[in-house]
Amino acid sequence: HSPFKVRLMLLSMLCDMVNNKPQQDKPSDK
Repeated sequence: HSPFKVRLMLLSMLCDMVNNKPQQDKPSDK
């Protein structure tokens, strides 16, 4: 696990959370 990949993953998760702020029904559903 390279730090870069981990950082990308965390960033992606953060973006998803920010984009799905109004509704937190299924965070793991795209």
